[in-house]
Amino acid sequence: MTPCTPSELRVVLDTQVLLRGAMAKSASLTAQIYDAWRDGHFLLLLSEPILQEIEDVVGRPEVLQKLRFSPVEAGPCC
Repeated sequence: MTPCTPSELRVVLDTQVLLRGAMAKSASLTAQIYDAWRDGHFLLLLSEPILQEIEDVVGRPEVLQKLRFSPVEAGPCC
């Protein structure tokens, strides 16, 4: 991924969009958004509260089960 220039699009994504996009196994809309970020089409803006929310959500047993992760695999995200 190449660095974004000042004129490029900057985006804040909802935690659910980030997690669903990261874990998508199909060409869903969330997967397309995640892939666009990974391909450098926009600069993803994150804050400490967003990172904390991601960590909190990924640490929930029902989310781990849905994602088919163990607590060890999920580990600390940041």
